[in-house]
Amino acid sequence: MKTSIAAVCFTVPLVMGGASNAQDTIPNLVGTWELAAMKGQTHRGDPIVLHEDHKMTIVITKQDGPIISGVKRWHLAEGEAHLHDGEELTTHAEETIMGVLNLDNETFTVVDHPDTTIWQLRLNEDGTLDGVAFEGGPHAFVGRATYTRQ
Repeated sequence: MKTSIAAVCFTVPLVMGGASNAQDTIPNLVGTWELAAMKGQTHRGDPIVLHEDHKMTIVITKQDGPIISGVKRWHLAEGEAHLHDGEELTTHAEETIMGVLNLDNETFTVVDHPDTTIWQLRLNEDGTLDGVAFEGGPHAFVGRATYTRQ
């Protein structure tokens, strides 16, 4: 029993020390990120692809250590109302987002509101973001995307 307690006493400070070092390497994600590539599908089988009339921007307005917040704006061509804003099918929306960097300080998870999309993104060495987005329920979809900082 004494050995177990001693091991815990020495392990906890090492783990906590590692966490404080990770704080020093948190990247600055504040800024505007524009959709550069996208491929996905809705639950109805409709494809979601990027073209000149499909715009999506993530604007991270605030970062407090690993916590981020901002807005997601998107606009589709008229007649392409296959996405929703959490309330109705529409061709455009602005939704509130918030997220958290994972412990590796390279990947992070973002949720938006009033929609219920979850994104799992990665900050790449070239400064781009890429990852997947998904949502269940009556407006389910899956997709993957790449964003560039503007």
